[in-house]
Amino acid sequence: MIYALFGRREDAMLDALAHRKAHRLMDKVADDSVSAKRRPQEDLMTSSVFGIIRLLPQADQYRALGLLLGEEAERAFQFDPRQPLRIRLWERFTGLKNRLLVEPDLVLSSGPATVVVEVKWHAVLSPCQVEQQIQAVTFAGETVTAAVILGQADSTTQGDEIPVFHRTWREVSAALRGGRDEPSEPLRQWAGMVGAALQATALGHTFAGLPVSVGPGVVFEPYRFQRDGI
Repeated sequence: MIYALFGRREDAMLDALAHRKAHRLMDKVADDSVSAKRRPQEDLMTSSVFGIIRLLPQADQYRALGLLLGEEAERAFQFDPRQPLRIRLWERFTGLKNRLLVEPDLVLSSGPATVVVEVKWHAVLSPCQVEQQIQAVTFAGETVTAAVILGQADSTTQGDEIPVFHRTWREVSAALRGGRDEPSEPLRQWAGMVGAALQATALGHTFAGLPVSVGPGVVFEPYRFQRDGI
């Protein structure tokens, strides 16, 4: 069962706490509240969705990335599923002339290939944010094969030599529904847990479509509600 594998669901935010991304939520303040500017929603989602993947079996880790980031992006990663997958949250890189510190939300590595992921939740990209991350990680001696922007559908960021993929939380939510049919029990439970969590949020609450059957052997494609920017 997933609780035996992962422990309590709240443990998924421990990465965010350890990196001091969510420590304000644990502070005692005068009015027992945390202001909107101090609510680390983006960091908590990153920690909860990606941090727990490290506890899955290796084959399931790669499959989970495909569900979250999209199969087209996954093919561009040039990852070797026979190699251990390294998942780094908020690792700091230095070396850029105009910026001393660059901190991607997520850096994924498999063999010699590295992928940068920027996660957005009720936020927008800063100018050249992903480009600076790619440059910093490359400057550190890693081979960046691709980058993914997760959560900002209207981003126009494109890579010159390194492909940049755009993925919405709506697409993630739909993919996770399919993940519940995966043959691996830990992966099914992970997909169900993350999918249910997204459905319960203001940004991730999506209608991913329901199959409509009109008779034996006849099934229409699911109807999907779409809205730009989610």
